[in-house]
Amino acid sequence: PCKLYDKLCCVYVFAAKQELIVYQLGKDAIGKLCTINLFSACDTFAVSVIDNLLAVHNTDSRISMIFDVWLQQWTNHPIAAPLPLGGPPQSGEGDGTDVQPAESFVKQWEFEHPCYILDRQAGKMWTLELNLEVLCASSSDKVNLVRCLLKRRDARELVLGVLRACVREREALYSLLQIFS
Repeated sequence: PCKLYDKLCCVYVFAAKQELIVYQLGKDAIGKLCTINLFSACDTFAVSVIDNLLAVHNTDSRISMIFDVWLQQWTNHPIAAPLPLGGPPQSGEGDGTDVQPAESFVKQWEFEHPCYILDRQAGKMWTLELNLEVLCASSSDKVNLVRCLLKRRDARELVLGVLRACVREREALYSLLQIFS
């Protein structure tokens, strides 16, 4: 179980169908909240919850996809392009920009609920954090990116940056209408 936008949920990875199914758990009933296509032909997935977002880690191909269940009413795609799994910061205490390649780490990692990575062999544990700047840079869907950012704390400057980019790049008027509605 996990909490997504103050709703108690259960996340199930149906690897055979390449789907992630999110159920909302209520006091008297259980209902399917959404089904997310994982777009991957792999059997090894781990799921983390970071700031009400689902990070689905494909450990075979060493990528992560970030989904927002709140956005499932508009799209069933990840918020951004699949992002490579990075290793821990090289200096031990970094801002997330100085990460090592994950190839040597992923096989021994255990993804623990809600947002931890445990490396028993090295005797270390890390907390996953969301880098909104990287998320913005890797997203091509500006409408849903803004919708997602509006649900994040401390994302006001990023929202304004995306809006500036939309105007500068002469985004279609319909897209701007969707952003502001």
